[in-house]
Amino acid sequence: MDYNKILNEAAMAGNQAQKDIPDGFPCGGAYTVVKPARGKFYAYCKANNLCRPHYQGGFTVDYPVNSDGKQNMYAREAAEEAFAETLRKYGINAIVISYID
Repeated sequence: MDYNKILNEAAMAGNQAQKDIPDGFPCGGAYTVVKPARGKFYAYCKANNLCRPHYQGGFTVDYPVNSDGKQNMYAREAAEEAFAETLRKYGINAIVISYID
C-alpha cells in the first residue's frame, strides 16, 4: 500500500470538506486517532514523524489538513472526519476526536 498516496488523498478530502464552513463560534479543533499502534501504517507514520502516541491508546496522525487559519470546531471536525473516512476506506481503523476551546 502506498501510504503517502493515501495520506495525500485523505488531506485533500479534509481540505474539501471544511472549505465552505465559515470561521467563527465555537472555537475548537479535532484530530484523528488510529488504533492499534502497530502494523505497517503505524511503522510508516512513525518513520516519517507523522504520529504521536494517544493517551487512550493508538496514535494521532499528524498530517497537514489546511485549516486556512480557521478555529471553528465544526470546520476542523468536518476536515478530520473526511480525513478519517479516507483512511477507513483503505482498511485503517480511524476515529475522530473533537474538542471545544
